[in-house]
Amino acid sequence: MTPGSRMDPGRPPAACPLHGRGADPRSLVGRRITEVVASWRVYGTEAPDGPVEVWLRDDRGGTVRVTTGSDWCLTVEESAPHAGYDMGPSGRIVVHSASADTPFAPHVGRRVLAVREEHDPRTGRTGLELSFPAGRVRCATRSGDLALTGLPPDRPDRQDTASRARPATPSMPASARRPRG
Repeated sequence: MTPGSRMDPGRPPAACPLHGRGADPRSLVGRRITEVVASWRVYGTEAPDGPVEVWLRDDRGGTVRVTTGSDWCLTVEESAPHAGYDMGPSGRIVVHSASADTPFAPHVGRRVLAVREEHDPRTGRTGLELSFPAGRVRCATRSGDLALTGLPPDRPDRQDTASRARPATPSMPASARRPRG
């Protein structure tokens, strides 16, 4: 996490001053990801570094777009993929199915189990983590660029979002649990 940011599964993140709150990614919980589409910035013959944006298509016909905002926030919205386009001397944007080209690859066909968001009170959402049966994918903004990282499955001791939230139970020493007589 970046300094000043926080991950709070019980509350929606602070809204981005430029882009608003966007879609609630918790709506993905329980949905099966059927395809990942991504856009890539291409300059001449250079290989792209990573996707500029990704769209997660699900088994209920929904499509959620994840990308970075101009103020380096992470935006999440419901929208269909757009066509690629030419940016003149700055290169071009190509859009294609990327189910095998991103950290989402092992999770295509799997249900989203939980979602966690990271946010900064000044800029809004800065991170989003989706949990699947076999691992997690972290979406974040890194210097204004979208960064996708595959991670191992959740640890059992880790708290989840409101989608699987349970009241926290502080651990007590055995002596405190014994009835006093």
